[in-house]
Amino acid sequence: MTLFDNQPAIDVPENTLWCRFSITAGASFHDAGSSQSGLYIQQGRVWLQVFVPEQTGTADGDELLDRFGAIFSHAILDDYAIRCRLPDYGREPSIDDGYMMVTASIPWEARRRYS
Repeated sequence: MTLFDNQPAIDVPENTLWCRFSITAGASFHDAGSSQSGLYIQQGRVWLQVFVPEQTGTADGDELLDRFGAIFSHAILDDYAIRCRLPDYGREPSIDDGYMMVTASIPWEARRRYS
């Protein structure tokens, strides 16, 4: 089960592996040209948080992180306008409410023209 930011609340069945997927925007700054016709850069991260039932170990969660990393690592999207980098992994699980959480985040950068 995968939950996305801004979706209605969903009850996750107990002892079920589940994920949270999100895309966060970060810094945005001027890159070249004028503010009317130049380029700006926006940066951010793509996140996958995997919650694994505490007594099952993190192998299934680590496998999902590896697949996620393979999809987005060095990905080029939207005709070269969005570029992804190498993932950062949080493989040391944190334990909360009966679940262990492992994470991956991938930096992205978008180059856009002012409109």
